[in-house]
Amino acid sequence: MTRPSAFAPLIAASDVEAALLTQLRRWLPDYLAEVDRQHDREVGTLPAPRGWVISSDVEKMPEDQTPTIIIASPGLTDPPLADGNGKYTARWRVTVAVHLSARGNALALTLAREYVLALRALLLQQQNLDRLAVRRIDWEDERYDMLPPIDDRTVCTGEVELAVEVADVTTRHAGPLAPILPPGDLEPDSPSWPTAETAGVDVDKWPLSPDPDPDPGPHIVGSFDRAFADEFT
Repeated sequence: MTRPSAFAPLIAASDVEAALLTQLRRWLPDYLAEVDRQHDREVGTLPAPRGWVISSDVEKMPEDQTPTIIIASPGLTDPPLADGNGKYTARWRVTVAVHLSARGNALALTLAREYVLALRALLLQQQNLDRLAVRRIDWEDERYDMLPPIDDRTVCTGEVELAVEVADVTTRHAGPLAPILPPGDLEPDSPSWPTAETAGVDVDKWPLSPDPDPDPGPHIVGSFDRAFADEFT
């Protein structure tokens, strides 16, 4: 969220998926190239993605657009937690996968594993996602599945499972005190709390030390002081 709102930030799983997709589009070419370098191959051996998808089903992708990057979040890893101000932090389970095909089982499996390496390294090292207060991204698991072949090509899917922790996704007791709009009426901007122009203040005065007793009467210490003075003068 880029502007103040009476509702506070409202973050959904789709926002996390979209931010991850933006980050992958921005950085993946660099990481694919570095995987090639560190395996003593010509840069460009790992093919660039031809498709980018946010989907709940990783395995049912069109084979003519491989390699395809798929991002999916089935839900949270743990119950969300609120801080002392009622701001919730949530950890989303996110699967980032590559769906690709190659001639030969060994080649397809190798490509899938090295693609997953690039995806894993990218998301662990580039954790500042646009518009999200990401606290951390943790690496949870990996897997690589061989799928039924197409013609003489072998299809493989590689997946890296992540836990993406985002702060300030919803705030308890935020929101307007009453409905702002009539039903069916829409406004382009989010409502925000108005700026106060005047304020009422109650002032209570307290002395720095207790007031003396207005009528203390005979004072024992004072009488002793006078008697002591009369005896020694």
